[in-house]
Amino acid sequence: MHCDACKGYSRQEFIKVAKSLLPRVKARDLRMLSETVHDDNKIFPHEVVEWAIDNYSDITVGKRCVIASVAMRGITLGQLHKLMLHIRKRCDIEQWTSRNLQDPKLLQPSTINLYDLAHYVIRPVTRMSKSSYVELVAFRSQKPDFFVSHWWGETIADFIMCVAQHQDLRFIDGEACYWVCAYANNQHELGVEVADDPKSSSFFKAMQLAIGVLLILDRSATPFTRIWCCFEESVVVTNLGERSTPTLLDIATVGAIGSCTLLTDGLTERDRALVEGFPEGAAWKIKLERESNFPLEVVRPALELDICSAIASQEQDKRRILNTLAGLPKELLDREPDTTLSQYEEINRTLRGIFAVACWRQSVERGHDISSGQSQLELAKTLKMDTRRKALKLCFDEVTNMTDKHLDVLSESLPSGLCTLEIRLRECNLVTSVHTLGQCLGHLVNLRHVALFFSYCNRLVCVTELGKGLARCREVTKLNLDLSGCTGLMSVDELGKCLGQCLNLSEFHLSLQYCSKLASLNGLGKALGQWQKLSKLELNFESCLGLTSMDEIGKGLGHCHMLSNLDMNFASCQDLTSVDDLGKGLGQCRKLSMLKLNFQRCTGLTSVDALGKGLGQCPHLRNLHLDFSKCIRLASVYELGQSVGQCHQLSEVNLQCAGCSALTSVDGLEGLGQCENLGWVKLNFVSCNGLTSLDGLGRGLAQCPRLPTIDLKLGYSLPRSCIKALKQQLQHCQLRVVQRSA
Repeated sequence: MHCDACKGYSRQEFIKVAKSLLPRVKARDLRMLSETVHDDNKIFPHEVVEWAIDNYSDITVGKRCVIASVAMRGITLGQLHKLMLHIRKRCDIEQWTSRNLQDPKLLQPSTINLYDLAHYVIRPVTRMSKSSYVELVAFRSQKPDFFVSHWWGETIADFIMCVAQHQDLRFIDGEACYWVCAYANNQHELGVEVADDPKSSSFFKAMQLAIGVLLILDRSATPFTRIWCCFEESVVVTNLGERSTPTLLDIATVGAIGSCTLLTDGLTERDRALVEGFPEGAAWKIKLERESNFPLEVVRPALELDICSAIASQEQDKRRILNTLAGLPKELLDREPDTTLSQYEEINRTLRGIFAVACWRQSVERGHDISSGQSQLELAKTLKMDTRRKALKLCFDEVTNMTDKHLDVLSESLPSGLCTLEIRLRECNLVTSVHTLGQCLGHLVNLRHVALFFSYCNRLVCVTELGKGLARCREVTKLNLDLSGCTGLMSVDELGKCLGQCLNLSEFHLSLQYCSKLASLNGLGKALGQWQKLSKLELNFESCLGLTSMDEIGKGLGHCHMLSNLDMNFASCQDLTSVDDLGKGLGQCRKLSMLKLNFQRCTGLTSVDALGKGLGQCPHLRNLHLDFSKCIRLASVYELGQSVGQCHQLSEVNLQCAGCSALTSVDGLEGLGQCENLGWVKLNFVSCNGLTSLDGLGRGLAQCPRLPTIDLKLGYSLPRSCIKALKQQLQHCQLRVVQRSA
C-alpha cells in the first residue's frame, strides 16, 4: 500500500483504534495483521485498515478446512475466478509493484504473475493459519483431475484462461479440480511438502492421482528450461509411479492476440459431444480445427529440450531430480548426477517426440519444411529418434497440401519400436502413392494394431506395396484399412493375397465403399481362408458397382471357425445375384454371435434361402441384423424365417424389408417362436405392397414370453384388420406399430 499523505499510527495505537472499530476481531489477529500492513514502522490510518481487515473475505470460506494430504488440494476454476476478482479489487487501489527487484514496475491485474500473487495474497492470507491457500478457500478435500505444470512467471490471467478452456473441453458436465503447487503447498513450510526425494514430494503424489498433466506454456516456453517442469513431463513418459493407465498430456498457451489454444492428448468430451452419433472421424475434425491456430514457435524449444541443462532455484533439487530419473536409490540422490547416462537422452528423445507429433499437422498445413537439416522444425529426425515410442496416432484429414513427399517423410520417420499405428489421410487428394509407406511398415516388426485411413484419396490407384509391407508384420492382431471413395482403385487382389500372411489377425476392418471400378474379391476371400484366429470382421463394399459375385468371400468365411462378430455391407451392389456361397460359409462359423448384413438396393437378389440355411447352423447367434430394403426381386423370406428359428440363443432381431415389392408373405417368420430368449424385435415392411397378412408372424412372436417390445413399420396397403389381429395375438408385449408410405 502507498498512503504517504496519511498520518501513521504506532503499533499500539493501531491496535487500539482497530479494536474500537472492529470489536469482534481478536487482539492476536490484530497484532498479526499490524505486521503485514505497516510501512517504514508507520501503520496506515484506520480508514484503510478497516478495509484491509476484511481484505480476504471474498475469497476465503471462513474457518480453515484442514486437508492433511497435500495431493488432495486441488483448486477449482470457480475458486480461481474469485481470486482474479480479488486481484482486480486490490491491485490498482494499492498500486502493487512487481517483485522483480531489478526493475520493479507498477502492476495491472492482467500482468500479475505468481511471484507477485504469492507476495500480495497467498502468503498474507495464510500467514495466521500457516496453511496452504486451498485450505482457506475449499470446504473439503479436492482430488485433482489434472496436474498443472507451468512457470510462475506467466500471468495469472493467462493461466486462468488456459484452465477455463481446458475444463470446457475435458469436463463438459461438471467442475474439475487442478493441482497447482502455489495454491496446494504451504508456502510457509515448503521444506516439509517439497521432500528430499522427488518421488515423495507433493508434486509426484498429486500426479499419481490425476488423470493427466496440463502443461501451460508462456510465449517463451520457459517450462522447458525449468527442472521441476521437466521432471513433471518426464513422469508422464517414464511412468515412475507404475500407473496402470497412461497419463494424458495436454498443452495450452495464450497467443499474441490473447486467445488460448490447446493441443490435447486424443479426443476430449467436448469434441465427441459436438458430433455425437457421427463416426469418430468427425470428432477428430473438430479437434484439428480448434488446434489449427496453436503457435508453433512456442513448441519449437521443446524439440531441443535437454533435462540436464534445465535450471532450478535450488541446485539440490536438480541433483535429486536427475538422480531420481536415473533410477538411483533415495540414499544416493544427493550425489552429483552423471549427465552422460543414456536414461537422460532417452527421456529427452521421448519428450521431444511428443511435441513433434503434436505440431506435425500444423507444420504441413503451414508449408514448413520438416525434413531438411536446415529446417527450423526437424520433426522427422525428432520422431525417428523417439525409439521408446510404442503408439503413434496422426491425423491429416482434409489437409489439402499433403503430398506424397509429406507421406514419404512421415513413413521414413516411423520409430522402430511402434506397436500401435494410426494414420488418417481422408481427402488428401494429392496423395497418389503408398509405396514408401508400405516399405517402411515392413520394418516395424513389433506392430500389433494398425489403422490406415485413405478415404477419398481419389488419385490412389494401387495399394499392393501396402499389402507387401503389412505381410511382413507377422504379429499384427488388429488391422483397419479404409479405402472408401478411392475411385481409382481397380483391384485389391494382391493386397488380399499379401494380407493372408498375417496369420495372427484377430480383427479386420476393410472399407472399399464407392470403389466403383472394383470387380473382384478373390484375393480377399483367399486371405480370409488363412485367418484361423479371426474373431471380428467388418467389410464394407457399398456401391462397388462392378462386383458381381461374393462367392470367394463366402468360401473364405467357411474357414474362420473362431469368428464371433461379422458385419458386411453390400448395399447398392446391383449386379449381385446370389448369396448361396455366403450362406454356406456362414454355416461353418459355429461361434458366430453377432451378424449384420446389408443388402439394400441389391436389385439383382432374388433368393436368400441359402443364407437362411447357413444361419440355422449358428447355434450361438444372439444378435441378427439383416437389411434387404428395396431388393425389389426378393419374393420370399420363408426359408430364412424357418432357419432362424433354430438359433435358440437369439435375443435381438432387426429385419428390414422396406420396398421389397415382390414380397407377398412373411409366414416363414413364424419360426421366431422357437427363439425363447428374444428380447428385442424390429421389423420393417413399408412399401411391401404385395403383403396381405401377418398371421404367421403373429403366431410365432406370440410364443416368445420374454419379449417386452416389438417395433413394427408397415405400409398403408396392409388392411387394418391384419394389424388388429396382430395386436390381439401379441397382448403379452408392447407392440409399437408405425404406418407410413415409402
